[in-house]
Amino acid sequence: MTATTQTLSASDVDTRDLNQVAALAETLPQGSPLAVVMQHLVAAVRKGRDVTILASDEHLTPNQAADLLHVSRPHLLKFMDNGELDFYRVGNRRRIRMADLLDFIARRERAKATVASAFGNPALVEQALRDGATELTDSDLDELNAL
Repeated sequence: MTATTQTLSASDVDTRDLNQVAALAETLPQGSPLAVVMQHLVAAVRKGRDVTILASDEHLTPNQAADLLHVSRPHLLKFMDNGELDFYRVGNRRRIRMADLLDFIARRERAKATVASAFGNPALVEQALRDGATELTDSDLDELNAL
C-alpha cells in the first residue's frame, strides 16, 4: 500500500504498550474523537484483529480495495463495472477514492441489516435492496420471492 497507509499487526503489539494507549485514551475528554479512535484501536487489537489506518483522501488500487474488503480482485471489479463502486482512471488504470469505498461499505452494510431484519417479508427485502447498494435483476427478485 502507499506511504500514507499503516497496518498494525495485533500479534506484534506488546501488552504493556497497549495498556499505555488505553490509559492515555482515558485521560482525554470523554467522547473526544481521538479518545474514541484510540479506544476502538485498543479493543480491536485486544481481540486479535489487525488494524489498518488509511487517510480519508487516500486513493486505492483495485487490489488494495479488494484486500480491505476481503474479496477477490475480480469480485471487486464486478462492483466497479456494475456502477456500484465509483472509481476513476489514471491512464488505463483504475483508482478508488477512500470516501467512495467507505460509502460503498456503508450502503452494503445498510442493505445487509435491512435484509436481516426483514427476512420474512420478501417485498420489504426487495424494496430495501433497491434503495440500498445494488439494482436487482429479475432472477434476483425471483430468488427472493421463492424464500
